[in-house]
Amino acid sequence: MSEFPNPNVPAVATFTDNYSHIQYKFPFNINSLNWNYNLNTQTYGTIGGRVTQILSAAITTMTIQGEAGNRGNLIQFFENFKKIQDNQNEFKVPATLTVPSRNLTFSVWLENFQMGWGPDTVLYPYVIMLEVHQDLNNVATNATMVNAVNRISQGIGFNPDWTGLSTTSQNYQFQDLQNALNNGSLLPRQPVPGGSNG
Repeated sequence: MSEFPNPNVPAVATFTDNYSHIQYKFPFNINSLNWNYNLNTQTYGTIGGRVTQILSAAITTMTIQGEAGNRGNLIQFFENFKKIQDNQNEFKVPATLTVPSRNLTFSVWLENFQMGWGPDTVLYPYVIMLEVHQDLNNVATNATMVNAVNRISQGIGFNPDWTGLSTTSQNYQFQDLQNALNNGSLLPRQPVPGGSNG
């Protein structure tokens, strides 16, 4: 048996309890990760028309879907979830969700764990609901901003959570912002040592 992990197999997602500092691995890597977000926008009139500026994006809620593989894995995973959630409820410390295969890291509050099985269950699926406290490496937030810019520039319908946007009489000039996001010249703001990153 090799001492080193196979570099061709991505590491599974993990929850880290930031109170006990214990890391809990998912039984297998997750199947899907979906999040909702709010856009902070500003709309104003110019000589060239009405312009909407995207000021920021904030990820709010998240849903994870995966499979435990067997009943024992599913029960153990649920018990680990409850340990973290109990510590969060008592000590008010968010957990860390890490998905190495997608370079995603979030500070999260655990809300709900749904599971169930019957005589025809083979994979033992689960669904987890989370509230996102912070996108720690800003990968998901930047991807969300790029997606929002693309939707606006293509005239595609808007997410109902978006604010300050209308589908009529708009003049969008976001090509420069889109290019900056895509080529990395627009970087996420870094935390100030000893200060707040709000």
